[in-house]
Amino acid sequence: MSEAITLDTFRARLAAAVAGESACPVVTHMAFGRGGHNHDGTARPVAASRTTLFDERLRKTAASIDRPSPTEVRVKGVITEAELNGETISEAALVDASGQLIAMKTFAPKVKESDERIEITLTLRF
Repeated sequence: MSEAITLDTFRARLAAAVAGESACPVVTHMAFGRGGHNHDGTARPVAASRTTLFDERLRKTAASIDRPSPTEVRVKGVITEAELNGETISEAALVDASGQLIAMKTFAPKVKESDERIEITLTLRF
């Protein structure tokens, strides 16, 4: 999975943290949805002004968070075999401890089968 779009609300909270006005938001969850694609199967564009997924279906604690370089954070989310069966997954977002979206990515739709485990990795670059 490629780089996620950093959302404006996160940029504002990050600026407030740098200015000493608040604590820096921490990624804790990943949200998954089915509204990230157009009728022809192409990914819908993500505006940085978004504050929600197009059609969120599941929110889970992030499976892993790492920092592969000084200016990158990589977050993995997992949809298990028991979750979202029959749903068409086409969007994912990083969520902070307060429940606000930090970054979002849309992609071509994938129908989740009952015997599948789907891992989605989103990367934030600073």
